[in-house]
Amino acid sequence: MIGVLSVVAVVAGVIFFSTKAPGVGPSAREEGYTGPGTLTGTLASSWSGGVDVAWKLDEFATYVDEFDPPSFLVEGTTLYVAARRDGEDYPIVAAYDISGAKPEKIWLNESSDVTVTKRLYTQVLASIGDTLAFNDVVIDKKTGAITQAPWPGDAPMAAADDILVTCSGMETCAGWKQESGSWTQQWQSITGKQSRNSSLSRWDGPRTIGTGEEASALVPVDDYRNPQIVNVYTGVVTTF
Repeated sequence: MIGVLSVVAVVAGVIFFSTKAPGVGPSAREEGYTGPGTLTGTLASSWSGGVDVAWKLDEFATYVDEFDPPSFLVEGTTLYVAARRDGEDYPIVAAYDISGAKPEKIWLNESSDVTVTKRLYTQVLASIGDTLAFNDVVIDKKTGAITQAPWPGDAPMAAADDILVTCSGMETCAGWKQESGSWTQQWQSITGKQSRNSSLSRWDGPRTIGTGEEASALVPVDDYRNPQIVNVYTGVVTTF
């Protein structure tokens, strides 16, 4: 009887520990994007695979902190990334070719000769022609060269054709055009009270309304003020 009970106990123990033992997780896959994808604009009901990391930008992982994340902009197969160096005021920018399974760095540049004004929550990165505007510095798309912009403290809000709209976060917006390698102010307008913490200041969607001569930019007015738009070409402000 003792022998039988001992065998039963051993078998029961094996079964118990085999069911309670942690399973071996799947091995980490090779870094890079794999599989098909379809942009539907909404989360598909059949999307049940969870989230996985396709690739990492290690250069920026050591440069910035979680409270001042990089800004991203994709044009075609090129990804532009811009950030303020952790604990510093100067910019770090890079361009990557993302046409393949993994991003290939085109250029990486930083400059301690210019400073970037810190914005609350959102560091704005906008594109106009061959130039990127990152808050109040401009970046050459081809070379990554960084220069100070002539709108200190302002942030780019939208661009249409060859006009870039910047707003101060206070009560003014301005239109800028690049001519012969330099920026010329086309207009400056008084707006309603703006807020660098408003919903429109943090808005990641399109910032322009209309096309052609009627193209207008959203003004980052305070959430408690009536919404406003400003005509990209004339600077005329319209309040809703």
